[in-house]
Amino acid sequence: GASEIFLAFLALVVWAGSYQPASAACTSTWTTCPSTGNFADSCDCTIFHSCGPALGTGTVMKCSAGLYYNPKNGICDWPANVKCGCTPSCTGKKCGSDGCGGSCGTCTSGTCNTATGQCVCVPSCTGKQCGNDGCGGSCGTCTSGTCNTATGQCVCAPSCTGKQCGNDGCGGSCGTCTSGTCNTATGQCACVPSCTGKQCGNDGCGGSCGTCTSGTCDTATGQCVATCVPSCSGKKCGPDGCNGICGSCLSNQTCSSGQCVATCTPACSGSCGSDGCGGSCGSCSAGSSCVSGQCVANPFPFKSDCPSWTKYGSAPPTTCSLPTDPQNRPPSAVEAWFTEAVYNDLFPKSNIGWGPSPCLPYSYQSFVIALRYFPTFATGYPVVTKDPTGKAFPVTYTATQAARRTLAAFFAHAVQETGENNANLYNVLSNTADADACFYRGGLFNWLEGGPSSSFVPHQPSSVADGASCNTGGLYCDTNSAYFFPCSTAKNGSWFQGCYFGRGAIQVSYNFNYGRFSRWLNQNGITHNGGPIDLLKEPNLLLTKTDPPLAMMASIW
Repeated sequence: GASEIFLAFLALVVWAGSYQPASAACTSTWTTCPSTGNFADSCDCTIFHSCGPALGTGTVMKCSAGLYYNPKNGICDWPANVKCGCTPSCTGKKCGSDGCGGSCGTCTSGTCNTATGQCVCVPSCTGKQCGNDGCGGSCGTCTSGTCNTATGQCVCAPSCTGKQCGNDGCGGSCGTCTSGTCNTATGQCACVPSCTGKQCGNDGCGGSCGTCTSGTCDTATGQCVATCVPSCSGKKCGPDGCNGICGSCLSNQTCSSGQCVATCTPACSGSCGSDGCGGSCGSCSAGSSCVSGQCVANPFPFKSDCPSWTKYGSAPPTTCSLPTDPQNRPPSAVEAWFTEAVYNDLFPKSNIGWGPSPCLPYSYQSFVIALRYFPTFATGYPVVTKDPTGKAFPVTYTATQAARRTLAAFFAHAVQETGENNANLYNVLSNTADADACFYRGGLFNWLEGGPSSSFVPHQPSSVADGASCNTGGLYCDTNSAYFFPCSTAKNGSWFQGCYFGRGAIQVSYNFNYGRFSRWLNQNGITHNGGPIDLLKEPNLLLTKTDPPLAMMASIW
């Protein structure tokens, strides 16, 4: 106990300077330190080699007299406890026995292979399904999913690529269907046709619930209803017996037994113009117009003085569904002085050359009905003395003059946009004033963009129905606004139906303008076939709808 500790202490403080070999015939095999620690000498049992962190050859230490170095316990010990004469062998070894009861070193990691004296790595896969075993090998691979290298466990990897719904393969979901049902095999939402209680119409998935063998299909209810034959013989107003009407009366009239009856007292202060009850106080002769109830000579030549012009398509029908005002709004103040005679004199070339027929979009009847939906247009202005910047006008305009100048500006814009615009008149007519008068009488000529030579439609347009289809050039779909005003993708064969090219006297173009005008119409209670009007779905209604007439209304709007 205490004596051994004391001896060990003495061994550690004895320096190599007092060492002499035990036998001159023995030559020590010691070269360099294999590792840190104390190592026995191969010849002399009374000495040992102390190796520090620097290794190298180490330091030779000598035990006290009468003691041998014992490699088993690393101290100087009694000779009886030491196997002296054994030569330690650690060449090529990093660990294990030196053959003399000592050690060739210890392993900092792994375990010692005592047969080779080498430190070997011990794979560790306890509790692991996959991943590294710590020695460059593998604990296994995952048959499905991926390996979590931190835990050595196989984890499921959800797969929803190309799926809208259904299982993600790991017990989770790729989403749910807002409508229809999920096809679990494909992960796609499928539409479920619904025809319960229906005889006809759409099944909600683009298919049909059937067709009617007789009558027509009420698409709202999906029921076949008997075809109704309207009865309007001898009627000017009132119901037609099929949920329609036989006509509308003026705002100052009421419908009685199918006839329009005046509800106001006509008043005529002059020789022409409106009587205030939808009637007339008289008309003016050719070459003059009615102004404030009086016939005054026209400052420009009458329409018959203009050279002949080209007419496109067929002549308008002699009978048609006339323009009507389903809301029976009161007349505009413009009607009191801007008479049908003045309108017809100004626009003899309107409607692709056939003139202001009530069966075509640009008629006087359509214009005055459109005015009723804009009661402050060209009327009710105060006396105007300054321009918008505040600069005084050289001329002070009365309220009447300001209103009429506004209407003149409107028609000038229409002439520029959709007029005949025949500049050859200035070659044919020697008098510039005459050429001006005939040029401006070419207003309201074209119905749609490009006129009779439009490149957008299937053939040369000769009726308002010809604007229903177009090629890609006439789509005019602005993608930046399509989120709010989606463009129709419907087609009729190879021709598109979502055509938002220009229509009207002052043309409405692009999906965002058709959409905004639709909103305005719905906000003002204007419907189509009993439901909300949708010009994004049916843009050509702008030309064909006459109850009320949209072509003129859109231009004023």
